[in-house]
Amino acid sequence: KLIKILGVVGALGVLAACTSDLQRIRTTEPSGGTPFTQALTKEYRDLAVFEADEMMDWRDAGYYARRGLQSAAGEVVLPEDPVNRDLPEDSLSEINDVRARLLAALDGGARDNKPEIAARAQSRFDCWLEQQEENFQEDHISACRDELLAAEDRLVDGDERGPPFGQHLRE
Repeated sequence: KLIKILGVVGALGVLAACTSDLQRIRTTEPSGGTPFTQALTKEYRDLAVFEADEMMDWRDAGYYARRGLQSAAGEVVLPEDPVNRDLPEDSLSEINDVRARLLAALDGGARDNKPEIAARAQSRFDCWLEQQEENFQEDHISACRDELLAAEDRLVDGDERGPPFGQHLRE
């Protein structure tokens, strides 16, 4: 019985922390940092709110909220490492290739030269990994991947910002 009680208390503690981070990111404005970290804060906020309000996915909402809060504090948050996720084996080659290209672009000046697009590309990469790990909502997997690849193209060709994440999923 004690183990069950401790498990419930632990789970409630984790949920409270996620909720607290989510509440904080909803109202946090980046203070300082770079244009990239400021844009990344907004991107992660959008993902956190979408996961919480639309998907009721508290674990991933908390994950994005924490990343957004790190960015808001001016920290450079790297794209998620695929080893942190339980991804289908058949997706790993493409994911690793895209991550390598994304890191090359970010480290090659995209954070400074095109901060909003670079932030969008990074947030959509993390979104792709999260959705690919869940591996059941093909439209969400495709949306994250397609928005990432479109942002990657804009890093090279243009500088316009795409629609907020999930807009086409709500229409």
